[in-house]
Amino acid sequence: MIELPEAMVLARQINQILTGRQIEKAIANQSPHKFAWYTGDPAEYNHRLAGKTIQGAAAFGSHVEIKADDMILLISTPMRYHVRDEKPPRKHQLFLDLYDKVNWFRGALETMNVVYPQLWDVDFREQATQLEVPVYFLLGRHDVNAPPVLTEEYYELVSAPHKELIWFEHSGHNPWVSESAQLVDVVVKTVLAQTQPSQ
Repeated sequence: MIELPEAMVLARQINQILTGRQIEKAIANQSPHKFAWYTGDPAEYNHRLAGKTIQGAAAFGSHVEIKADDMILLISTPMRYHVRDEKPPRKHQLFLDLYDKVNWFRGALETMNVVYPQLWDVDFREQATQLEVPVYFLLGRHDVNAPPVLTEEYYELVSAPHKELIWFEHSGHNPWVSESAQLVDVVVKTVLAQTQPSQ
């Protein structure tokens, strides 16, 4: 249980840190507890919450009310915020995995305004045709942002001690998301295996 001062602090922190973030995944009733109550079937919480955006939070007595689009989460127990790479707790009553679309768009805009102007005059097909290191191209087969045909053209031109085109057949622009296990496998078993000195 939390008390009113804790509820007020938690609501303020949620408003400052989580407002605007989208729920990517929800897991409810991971560690069943007789003092945890759910509206409806906890197994349906991912279906009901995934894709909702956190609009804000308010303290009501010993509860924190979190508004996520048309849904309201009423929490009366301590909450923890874990950063993306931090290992989540083994036991929990409600786990929300959040996608930060506000800051993702802000980052994309900053990238476009700062990085892209520096790239207009870069053409690897003319400026980097001879490399002295192994080169691996990891490509999503269905990438519309960076058309694979450009990479295939560069692959044919570049000279390197070793070069390899590796396709992710079920990916677009971000195979590290859509085929993350396969990408890790390729990096460890192919790239690192072929480039790291044997011990």
